[in-house]
Amino acid sequence: MVNQPVKIKTPIPSHDPQAVWDGILAEVKLQLEESEFTRWFSSIKPIKIENTSLTIEVPNQFVYERLESNYLDLLRKGIKKALGPTGKLEYKLVMQGIKQNNASSTIKNNSQNLEKIPLSAYNPFVIPGIRDYKIDSNLNENYTFDNFIEGDCNRVARQAGINITKNPGKLFNPLIAYGDTGLGKTHLAHAIGNGLLKNFPDFKVVYISTDKFTNQFILAVKNNAANEFAHYFNNVDALLIDDIHFFAGKTGTQEVFFHLFNHLQQQGKQIVMTSDKSPKDLNEIEIG
Repeated sequence: MVNQPVKIKTPIPSHDPQAVWDGILAEVKLQLEESEFTRWFSSIKPIKIENTSLTIEVPNQFVYERLESNYLDLLRKGIKKALGPTGKLEYKLVMQGIKQNNASSTIKNNSQNLEKIPLSAYNPFVIPGIRDYKIDSNLNENYTFDNFIEGDCNRVARQAGINITKNPGKLFNPLIAYGDTGLGKTHLAHAIGNGLLKNFPDFKVVYISTDKFTNQFILAVKNNAANEFAHYFNNVDALLIDDIHFFAGKTGTQEVFFHLFNHLQQQGKQIVMTSDKSPKDLNEIEIG
């Protein structure tokens, strides 16, 4: 009788962070589609390992929150298998090459809770020190549906906008309004925002142009406040962003907006975007 061959697995060297992380990823990859795995795990880098604690670099808070909400159990299993019952995973958040020294988080196998990332008071539009803050919507109150000039070119968009103000985050989400300059796209975005605040006074609604979004992101990175920037936009109920065609060529900002878009959509938050170009012509921009 010939015995069946037995495969002997090489133990993962506990001193090698890359080897440990590769072992964890191997377990995670078995449970995910290739595209999903690549999207959320390809940008993560193992940094160091001390005793049974592995530290990884996460590119931004969007990815961190995705790990926390969707992959925590998978990571716990992988960590336990690779590092033993006392194994833990620590995060270091990085944005555009600037390390956030105060942004670390830990997963422990024997804990059901993930320690939250400490956030400083900085936010692009918020008074420092106020945690439960009131967001400045940046809306022009003069732009409403009452004075929106309706025509054949924008009748469908107007009706979609009115529907959003009554039932946000549902049928028309996201809404992309596109067309030539002067057809009322910006007016429509403001009208939707004003309508939402009228029907849902407690809603956190933000209107912002793509240029301002980009400039605020750059400022946040320069001030080591990229995590706070992400936290601010992650907590809105409706995001109205004007002229998304200006994201073309801005790879870093596109990545941030891509993760923000996915986060808000998964939370059922309303997204409205305007553009001079149709979605199929936005070749240099990836959304959703």
